[in-house]
Amino acid sequence: MPRAELLANLNQTLDEVDRVLGALTPESLLERRTIQGRDITVLDAIFICVEHFSMHLGQIILLAKLRAPGTVQFYEDAGGLARPIWRDHIGSSGSKGSGGSKGA
Repeated sequence: MPRAELLANLNQTLDEVDRVLGALTPESLLERRTIQGRDITVLDAIFICVEHFSMHLGQIILLAKLRAPGTVQFYEDAGGLARPIWRDHIGSSGSKGSGGSKGA
């Protein structure tokens, strides 16, 4: 699958996540659900999903760094003070997901 298509799919998914999370109420976060045989709150399920996503993201970043050393950077640390450069790659079209990573 081409890189652009992968990023578009990821951004579309993150936009959908943003819509779903934005529609949750404080009361709905405390509702209990049975997910994979476990009785947990909606908030618990969200934390589990975030943790799962972040672990896979870490794996992707590690593989990218191993395959192309020096090309994946999130901070510029010249001058002794780390400045985040990952923000430079996030779109500002209003949506948090779409227009996202232009090159990270």
